[in-house]
Amino acid sequence: MNSNITHKKRSNDNAEISCSEDPENMSFFSQGLRRRKLNLCSCSSLILIIILITIIYFSEILLFGWRRGDVFCGPNLASETKLTELKNKVNFLTSILKRFGISEKEYIDEHLPKIFVVTPTHARPVQKAELTRLKNVFLHIPALHWIIVEDANGKSELVTNFLKTSSIPHTHLFKQTPVQWKINQKDPRWIKPRGVLQRNEGISWLRENISPTEKGVVYFADDDNTYSIELFKEMRYTQKISVWPVGFVGGIMVEKPLLDEKGRVRGFNANWRPDRKFPLDMASFAVNLGLLVRSTDAFFSHRSQRGFLETDFLEKLATRDDLEPKADSCTKVFVWHTQTSDPDLNREQKLKVQGKRSNLGMEV
Repeated sequence: MNSNITHKKRSNDNAEISCSEDPENMSFFSQGLRRRKLNLCSCSSLILIIILITIIYFSEILLFGWRRGDVFCGPNLASETKLTELKNKVNFLTSILKRFGISEKEYIDEHLPKIFVVTPTHARPVQKAELTRLKNVFLHIPALHWIIVEDANGKSELVTNFLKTSSIPHTHLFKQTPVQWKINQKDPRWIKPRGVLQRNEGISWLRENISPTEKGVVYFADDDNTYSIELFKEMRYTQKISVWPVGFVGGIMVEKPLLDEKGRVRGFNANWRPDRKFPLDMASFAVNLGLLVRSTDAFFSHRSQRGFLETDFLEKLATRDDLEPKADSCTKVFVWHTQTSDPDLNREQKLKVQGKRSNLGMEV
């Protein structure tokens, strides 16, 4: 019995030895192991790839849904804490961009409410100089669209060329004022309202081309005033009508809204007819874009009593309670009625008679 057992063990031992030492058997065995390892690796890689694709796919769906604000992943599902964290990250990235001198216009235009500036203008020796001063301010304002309306029967070459090189998004319109509505050269500036039809043309363009749901604000900027960059930062988020002080108007240093202890407009320090419902200058207010587009009866009128042009317009849009004080509770001045004086061109008139104009073939 023992000899049999011993023999079997030896046979098993020999079998094990032959398996480990036979080259053919060894090769077959190794290849099988390699195939199994490769198959396992391939399966693992494939599973990993599928998992990654699934994660990316659903991440994109979630992100897209959050951006759209739909039911699947709308803003309502985002907590206030998460929104605050996102805002802080945006502010941090914005500060980095500013630190490296990257202009705001390169990264935030599409996210800001747009400012539509309506500027009436008319041909005169200082026209290009006035528009250039405005352009140099507007170039610093992101998300701004400039609507220039000429008081003429067509687009002038000077304004057309000016806008082509302005690098500012713009719309060029024209609307001529009837002769009987124009002021004479020696008349005081206040005797008749100016720029009425031109502002109305700009308003009509907005209603025809801009959706009432688009976020923005409308400002009527005459071309003979001086504007600071800060003014446009103040007005951008206007809900209805925003207001602020204006320098050098009404015969005093500054006209401004007066506020009560709760920061609401309770009156005005206007020098002329402070009893008007809105004793405001054209440069002292901005109107929410949607409000103006929807209020289809809100236009300026030549029939307005002298000094009541702004009041009659604003009465169609809001009440005093709707006014939003800006400029640090109306304690700062960001716009001035500077009104460039006419240059002395007596000598030029003589050259013109002689056919020797100094600006022959030039735009000045």
